[in-house]
Amino acid sequence: MNMKSLSELQTPDERTLRFTPYGLGIDWALTPEAAAEYQQAIMAARTLSPVVSDGTRRSFDMLRDLYVLGIFRYEVFTAVHDRALFVIEQALRDRFVAFHNGTVTFVDASHARHVVPASRYEQVVEATHRNRGWRLQANPGRRPIPFDAHLHDLRVWARHVGLLRGQRNRSLEHALCTLRNTAAHPNCFYLLTPVEAARTISDVAEFINQLWGQATPGGRLYPAPMERVVTVLSWERENVAITPVQSLPLQNWDYGPGWRHAVIRCVLDDPDLMFLDSRYESTRFPSEVLYGPATMSRTLTWLRKHAPTDDTCDILDRTFFVRVIGRSVYRPISDERARSLPPADHDGHWYKIVADTPGDALSHVQHLQTTATPSRTGRPCSRCPAMALGHGPYARIIGTITSMRSSPVAVVRTPLALPHMLPVLSERADGDG
Repeated sequence: MNMKSLSELQTPDERTLRFTPYGLGIDWALTPEAAAEYQQAIMAARTLSPVVSDGTRRSFDMLRDLYVLGIFRYEVFTAVHDRALFVIEQALRDRFVAFHNGTVTFVDASHARHVVPASRYEQVVEATHRNRGWRLQANPGRRPIPFDAHLHDLRVWARHVGLLRGQRNRSLEHALCTLRNTAAHPNCFYLLTPVEAARTISDVAEFINQLWGQATPGGRLYPAPMERVVTVLSWERENVAITPVQSLPLQNWDYGPGWRHAVIRCVLDDPDLMFLDSRYESTRFPSEVLYGPATMSRTLTWLRKHAPTDDTCDILDRTFFVRVIGRSVYRPISDERARSLPPADHDGHWYKIVADTPGDALSHVQHLQTTATPSRTGRPCSRCPAMALGHGPYARIIGTITSMRSSPVAVVRTPLALPHMLPVLSERADGDG
């Protein structure tokens, strides 16, 4: 070991000073004081909900404190990244004990029930090791699940009881646990940046908060409901414009005689707004058409009269319906739209899909059309971030028909809207959906 003086130990690491709010500084660096303020600000933004257990909270706070010490030793960031992955298992254990409130029920091979005390997770570990083959009765109304008290089964349990959300997050949760195993059994030396360490801490914070039922505002994995803003969508030939209502003068103002306009409620940073087609779920986040298409003068008159307000929408685990006719797959539609379709549009084979985006639902059904194995309902797809809840004719999958809502809204479709129907191009091959 290279012995250092106290003065040397207190010297900031030049490599850390190169990481700035404006990116990596190649030919310049932050001052030690600025670096200390910057790195502490990053950690201050990573917080846990007050409802998280005390043990998990202390371990997480220790990570944040250690991260800041990377100002003096760059290698600390790698150590913090690896340790953060271990906190995932601690959080799952703490949440398991809190969720089951002191006792856990197991079912043996003869279907006999065994109630095990579980005020500490070590008791659960001992019970599973003494009684190999027991299955966990996590939900009274569902079948017991395999459970050996290790990280993989803890993650599966959290999904099983509904503590974790999002179809895309299934693979991310698996990746976090795989990274934890890699950190526990490294094959070589590696060095990570403060950016990677901060991202891991941020993801772990979101994961922990979600375990305790708390979504993260602006989160990457488990975001809280997003704000939808009342907006005027305008188009003319190949031109599309998006204008939030609060920025409109609400007076005689127009783009020109060739433009058409619609009032929608949408997430402003949705990258697919220009492709909006009100007949289908054509935007990444849920959008709602309130009025249109119409001239700007009629649009402004409607806005003055109705004064629609902003709202919020959840973007995870949305339900879509997808119709297949022959070798053609239609774009997904919402539950409301599906139940209001006229009888002429009931033909074909219908799929009820849970996914985070309409694109994921569409890709999943296209995948099902190219596999020889029929869809497994109620189970996540091994290839797509989606899950089929059922498939069959309209009457069985969608059921109740409601009348079309009485509204001045007609079909709103921008000139850039994508085709509503896609062919299945590839030949059938072995696979599972």
